[in-house]
Amino acid sequence: MTFYGFETFHIILFFLIIYAIYISLIRYPKVQYDKDIQNKLRLMGFKLNHKVSKNAFTFLSTIAAAVFQDRGLTSSNMKLRRDCTISWLIFKKTEDFSYIIFNFLRAEEGYFDNAIVLSFYDFKNDKSDFNDILEAVELSEFIELYDNGKYISLVIEYNSIAEQSLINILAVLGINNAKYPSKPITAATEHEHTQNSIKHIIDSVWVQGSLLFALCFWWGNLVLYSMQTLSLTLPDDDFIPIYWESSPIGFSFFFVIQLICLYVFSKVFLTLINKNKEENSFINALYTALISLAFLSLNYFSGFEAENNFVMETERVLLAAEQELDNNISQADVEFSSKNIPLISPEIIKMVKNSEFKSLSSKLETYHTLLASDISYDSLLYKVYLSFSIDDKQVLSAILRWKRQQPENLQPVLAEAFYYYGKAWRTRGTNGSSSTPVEDIKAMEVLLLKSKKLLAEAKANNRFELVATALMIDVNRTLGDYDLAQEIYSDVIGKFEGSYLLRYRFLIAAQPRWGGNYRTIKRVVDEAQFHSDKNDQLVLLKGYLFEEAGDIAAIDGDHHEAGIFYSKGLKFGSNDKLLWKKGKSEYRQQHYSSALGFFNQSIALNSNDHDYYYWRSLTQTRLKNFRAAKEDQLLANALQSNSTKYNEKTEALTQVVGNANYREYYGFSLSGDVKDKALLVSDKAVNEQASLLYKEALSSIKKNDADWAAIKLIEAIEIDPHQIEFYLALDMVLGQTKQWQPIINYWRKFIALYPDNNRAHFEISGTYHHYKDAKKALYHLKKAAVLGHIEAKKSYEKLNLN
Repeated sequence: MTFYGFETFHIILFFLIIYAIYISLIRYPKVQYDKDIQNKLRLMGFKLNHKVSKNAFTFLSTIAAAVFQDRGLTSSNMKLRRDCTISWLIFKKTEDFSYIIFNFLRAEEGYFDNAIVLSFYDFKNDKSDFNDILEAVELSEFIELYDNGKYISLVIEYNSIAEQSLINILAVLGINNAKYPSKPITAATEHEHTQNSIKHIIDSVWVQGSLLFALCFWWGNLVLYSMQTLSLTLPDDDFIPIYWESSPIGFSFFFVIQLICLYVFSKVFLTLINKNKEENSFINALYTALISLAFLSLNYFSGFEAENNFVMETERVLLAAEQELDNNISQADVEFSSKNIPLISPEIIKMVKNSEFKSLSSKLETYHTLLASDISYDSLLYKVYLSFSIDDKQVLSAILRWKRQQPENLQPVLAEAFYYYGKAWRTRGTNGSSSTPVEDIKAMEVLLLKSKKLLAEAKANNRFELVATALMIDVNRTLGDYDLAQEIYSDVIGKFEGSYLLRYRFLIAAQPRWGGNYRTIKRVVDEAQFHSDKNDQLVLLKGYLFEEAGDIAAIDGDHHEAGIFYSKGLKFGSNDKLLWKKGKSEYRQQHYSSALGFFNQSIALNSNDHDYYYWRSLTQTRLKNFRAAKEDQLLANALQSNSTKYNEKTEALTQVVGNANYREYYGFSLSGDVKDKALLVSDKAVNEQASLLYKEALSSIKKNDADWAAIKLIEAIEIDPHQIEFYLALDMVLGQTKQWQPIINYWRKFIALYPDNNRAHFEISGTYHHYKDAKKALYHLKKAAVLGHIEAKKSYEKLNLN
């Protein structure tokens, strides 16, 4: 839980530390000094009265009037006992005068005073005689003298010398016990001077007011956030958040405590700033409530958030999904699948690039008509227009020509909007915001705004409104305007109550990472079920909570947990997106056969998504089904051309498949196993050392260590140059890296030993062909044919016919 980048726990700890320092350096010593003085006075025979009556307050306000007035206290304040605390006092009379000793705590705008007051009154003799005696008292810098002509008061500030100062004063006036003689008073320590300075700073109205304002503002932020999100987080990351829906009683209890704390803080703040002390308790309570509301309003209008909404709502989604898993362990699967989406994008792109605009418009109109008759085709129409988001400048040029030729047609307008949306994401890339260059973010925003303008034009037409709105939700989500996305969705969903597409696109916008929250997700999913009679695909949305929980777990790297959530989501029906995500979770756990099954199901439901083919291609590669992997990658390229990642993958697979063909031709499987048993030479016919080297070479081939295999094969040939198997294996190894000249050299060496070997002439013919030496290739091909090589005969005859 964070507050402007700081952990809430650390902020609270900071306040506690400051308060502890204040108590230890300022308040606690004062309290201890007061206890010490009380004990000393009891030992001196004084009786302390701890019940200070209203009459006593009135009397004190008379004889110590100068003390109280100097601190801003009026007689009314004293009668009401406001802003002033006297916890004990002593009344005493002597033959010459009477006196009162009492402690005094004053809380006012200036400072918090904590002192001992010694007031003298009812003088029997001439008061000047008393003054002469008092002059003999050594008054320290922490003692104040007040004399209004009738009464005299001494105010002794609490510190380490306060006790001895009081004893000395009483001793000089002859009212001390001999057991406690007068002693010289040492100066206050430097530490006490520092304490006094700190006290004056901390007790300043401005300092305390600022601290109280910050505390009230921050606490008001917590209260407001709890009200808005119906959630609470205790001040430690290890505590589980409290959510209204999971624990109404717990949430209510802690929320009431939050409100009480805010009220108390506001009351202290009011006491500090209130100039009018005569207001009754009801008015003060009303003012306190208004101040609390003011702090809440200030937070609301400032837009500050004391919580990390993403973290809170993410935890909420996971908790809700886990509870659903626990509550519905034995739930039966729903036998339902989303509507199939065929492979249509290549045809659409071909038509637009060939400027077949009439045919294209007619084709698109067919899909619009399907949607008009059955709203369950909304996802299909969206996927059709998503075809135009392909990375191909020729497509944009063709769309612009289409617009010029058919200015009244909104199809090219919508197509252009989809193109800019796709280009915006390609410009930004897939990295996180923090690692994406600012210029890329700005370029993306420009493209999204272009798309948004075009969508507004298309959205005005009822026939295009649904698809345009779906993309507009995506555009505003990407621009970071969740509130506008929500407003657009709310305005249109009533018109298309059965739309699966609109709800699914908005649910993506309602993800915590985009500024949404769990409550919105749940509300949209629950509301959709009331319209399932209009579109039976709406039942699939029941699995969305688990899809989002799975995504959160996948982002955190917990692919096993993600897979559990995806499986739960699939219990509500087969959904191509969930099947794809489940396949990815299996792939990342290295369960490649299982992943392939999910990708197959995903593509069967939606054959028009390049991501599905790309991930199936990756899986086929892991399973060493390289030809199938290449076919899938080519389909991914067709659906999203000019992708650097896809092009690199296609090139790599082309080379792998070429190598596979090469290996299979020479009798090896792609994994390096020997398929042609003729390659397994008889140990009796081969030199023993050469045989060992050959076996080591075969082992290296299986490990895909071509360089070491080539070395061992060459060593074997040098020892025993009569085994054609050595040359065939070496041809296969070197041929994968196109080392044609070394291959030619070794075949020439073998032919020199066996000039009538038709296989040797056929192989060297092929190598010369790759080496671009057509004359020598034809010579050896003819030689192989004459020597009876069947494939050589067929190839040579074809050449003669041509």
